[in-house]
Amino acid sequence: MSDVKRLLSEATPLPWSVGEIRDESDSSGVGPDIGSAIVGPAGQAVVSAYNFHCCSFPIDVDVEKADVDLLLHAVNSLPDYEAAVDALDAYLDHLDSEYHGCMGWHAGQRCQFLQDVRAALARLREPVPA
Repeated sequence: MSDVKRLLSEATPLPWSVGEIRDESDSSGVGPDIGSAIVGPAGQAVVSAYNFHCCSFPIDVDVEKADVDLLLHAVNSLPDYEAAVDALDAYLDHLDSEYHGCMGWHAGQRCQFLQDVRAALARLREPVPA
């Protein structure tokens, strides 16, 4: 299992989206606190942009919508990327067996191409930094 698959299995299920979270335990008497968050499919907060532990004021977070959109797209696309990497890896194994590795016409070019693709796949499988 790749690190990405492991992280996906341990994280809040996908898809993630932008939503609101509420803190009903507000003791100020003003009412529940509401904050923006990246939420999972059941509405659970994944990343909150509201400080419920201090004074119920929004944290001064300077986050551009384009950055949040990129984060959500990247995270929500990870299972598809993993599936594509698995399929490409299986196809390369098929090519290796079909063409007996690097033998035959244009073997040098094919070998270099296969090595380049396998190197790219290996980079995608590198461990996630702690």
